[in-house]
Amino acid sequence: MGKFRYILILLVALAVAFFTRWLLTSVEEPDKVERDLLRHDPDYFVSNVKSVIYDKAGSPAYRFEAEHLEHFPDNESMEIKKLKVTLVDKEGQTWLVFADRGILYKITEILQLNENVIVKNDTKVSADKLELQTDQLRVDFANRVATSPSAVKMFGQNSTISAVGMKIDMTSGELTLLSNAKGHYVPR
Repeated sequence: MGKFRYILILLVALAVAFFTRWLLTSVEEPDKVERDLLRHDPDYFVSNVKSVIYDKAGSPAYRFEAEHLEHFPDNESMEIKKLKVTLVDKEGQTWLVFADRGILYKITEILQLNENVIVKNDTKVSADKLELQTDQLRVDFANRVATSPSAVKMFGQNSTISAVGMKIDMTSGELTLLSNAKGHYVPR
């Protein structure tokens, strides 16, 4: 009976050890999952990106080029370096948007541009040329609206306008300067 008693004690001790190990690993796993969810690491990157995004009718909505793009799965965002976006409005006017950095939020179709943002129309007629410069620009592709809370400078053939904040309705082509608008016009 002595051997049986020792074997029984050994089995109970092994059962307690296995139960304790199972309990510890099941308690530690959610912490690891939470840490992984909080991490903001890219799952892939692409260099020299060229892409065309189509609207629901199958027509090109905009073209997108970037020097470097990184995708982050935690919030489905893409961080972009040295990008160029080409938009064509309903009247066929082509607009070029350049920026040093940007973040594209895939879920909401929002593109946040930062650092050296330049918007210009691509036209051969010099009297119609327009260039806009700012530090940040938020482009909402779903609503076709671009906004900036920052200082904005606009340059035309004979004019310069500066303001703080702006809103562009990309459907109608209407630009609204929000505050402190000042202009300079030199007639020819």
